[in-house]
Amino acid sequence: MTVLNVPISHSVVQTNHLNMWKRKGKGIDLLKHPLKSKKYRSTDLGRKILGSAISIMPQASHNVLQSVTPLVIGVLCADNNIPVKFGSIVLLTPTRKTYRSIIADMATSVIQSHQVPS
Repeated sequence: MTVLNVPISHSVVQTNHLNMWKRKGKGIDLLKHPLKSKKYRSTDLGRKILGSAISIMPQASHNVLQSVTPLVIGVLCADNNIPVKFGSIVLLTPTRKTYRSIIADMATSVIQSHQVPS
């Protein structure tokens, strides 16, 4: 058995625990990175999910969507103890133009998936 002289300012951690903390840290960094962005960046899956949410409430205006989305993101962060500047969340949400584009993409996708074969 090896005895180490570890300073009081340090702790000894088992390798498996260290690796688990590294994995968790990487996951948190992946989540926090987009939250620090200055503008909305979408993914294909994100646009589809947002399009599905929009289709649930077809009467919602673009203004309502722009108002509700940052609140939902804020709730997600607050409930998961993710530190974020709530004023910056507004920058992370889609613009009216982006919402219009998502709605158009959803409509096009629906039409394409229901085409009658020739």
